[in-house]
Amino acid sequence: MVRRKTCQAIIVTWLTLTVLSTLYYTYHIQYSDIGPISTYSCTGTSARSKQCIVENFCIDRSGGFVVADSYQQKKQMLQDLNINLINSDQSADVYYQPKVKWRHANADIPVRNDTLFVYGLYSPEHFSHMLYNGLIPLYRTMKKQGGSRDSWMYRAVTSASFPNMGQPLFTADFFNDGRDIVTDTHSLTSDQQLLLQRDETVCFSKAILGAGVACSLSYYCEQPIESDIYQSFRDEALDYYVTQEQWQQHNEHSAIHDTNRDDQACVETVQISTPPSSIQNNTTTTIKTIAIINRSKSRKITNEQDIVDALKSNYIIKQINFDKGCSLASSAYLMHDVDILISPHGSQEGAALFMKDNSVVVSINARGYSEDWFAYPFTAMGRRFYNLECQAMECIETDITMAERIFKNFGVYLPNQEIIYECASWTNNQSPDTCIKAYYDDPNNAILLNGKKIDSEQAWRASVNYLKEAPRKADLSRLIPFIAKTVQELDDFKDLSYRTLCDMEKCCGYDCDYALGTNVYGSERQGQMKAWPLDPISLPKKSWIE
Repeated sequence: MVRRKTCQAIIVTWLTLTVLSTLYYTYHIQYSDIGPISTYSCTGTSARSKQCIVENFCIDRSGGFVVADSYQQKKQMLQDLNINLINSDQSADVYYQPKVKWRHANADIPVRNDTLFVYGLYSPEHFSHMLYNGLIPLYRTMKKQGGSRDSWMYRAVTSASFPNMGQPLFTADFFNDGRDIVTDTHSLTSDQQLLLQRDETVCFSKAILGAGVACSLSYYCEQPIESDIYQSFRDEALDYYVTQEQWQQHNEHSAIHDTNRDDQACVETVQISTPPSSIQNNTTTTIKTIAIINRSKSRKITNEQDIVDALKSNYIIKQINFDKGCSLASSAYLMHDVDILISPHGSQEGAALFMKDNSVVVSINARGYSEDWFAYPFTAMGRRFYNLECQAMECIETDITMAERIFKNFGVYLPNQEIIYECASWTNNQSPDTCIKAYYDDPNNAILLNGKKIDSEQAWRASVNYLKEAPRKADLSRLIPFIAKTVQELDDFKDLSYRTLCDMEKCCGYDCDYALGTNVYGSERQGQMKAWPLDPISLPKKSWIE
């Protein structure tokens, strides 16, 4: 009897609360102060490339929200407004879904008659990922969707963020004066960022959600970054940071917000070598400027000074230390007059965007490892790009400590440094993965290895990740003649289009075939990722081969 009465009481309480809740929300929807409802339309060739335009979008401290006036509309909004904001590979996708609130939530809140751009950042502490997978896709969206200098931005999500690397490198001050609403204090890196107060709400007449997965990496993005977008981005950055010299103001803001960047140190530590005055006075052409951006930890070019000594008699040489905290502002300032960039593969190569037109990037790679990542943005923007990998034994440098650490990260345990050195240093002309696999397969080593086995894939992964990070020497016997020939070509090719250079097989190599097919010629992916819209679609020429 008691149990039945208890159950009846629970049921009555539940029904009462349900009725009261329904009456409460019905009252607020129909009779309380109300704001405008949200409407929207979406486009996109796939679920991950969806981009939505929302009329009436608001943000408070808990995040963005849209406004509904019925349960059916709320259900539909939750279903439709689920947008990937990351412009990178599919594994990094982050889908953003704004909250849905009732019309009283935005009552009496003034609406800014402007467009808000809702975006995401991939690896914002990494210079080139921030730039090519985040900032430039946002810039493209703002240009194509009518963004103004005063438009606001909202950084709703991040992916592959590593706060231990420092604060985000994002900056938009050279093309935008609006606020950049962020969700945490880690992202407050300049006066532009804004973290809303707990009781603060901002509403906009329109919001653009997402960039449609736009980037030049055509093996994972859905829309291209067109060559004219790169040109416009570069021109605005150089006008602001170089012509107006605002890179110094940017440095002051970085110091105020306690970032890990130091533009002043980045600029002041540059070493510049100039040719003798006799050479400068006797030449009929402008002395070319060659920049060398090295790295002090991983991927270091160990014979950098030999390169400088071989080139400084004929060219202006800039030695730039990216480890000093170079930002987008100081990178633009330092790179704007550079004709040729020499650098190991890495984030710092992204600064080539700010080089002169008709300029060249030479990537110095360790034996056994070359990467085509930068072939994609560089062929889209019009930079000539060459991978130089030295195969000679005299180019090999070995870092035993680094090799041991990276091998262990991939489950490869070698018993002593002698064996590690043997495998990491291409002893007997044997690649590291071949050496590792042979050591594990040798029955005489079974006791030392405690019976552990590895497959070829595991050995290869340990090897390639070490070779990516390993120190390396540039092959001067190839590099110096190549630079001399390239300098001559800078004058010979100055009036030629980038497409013409590619037709001459002079724009990218090696291993650029897919980048050329998608970004330049449009023969791959049905022309969807073509960055040069005025050029016809055709079969591509081959990558450059030395």
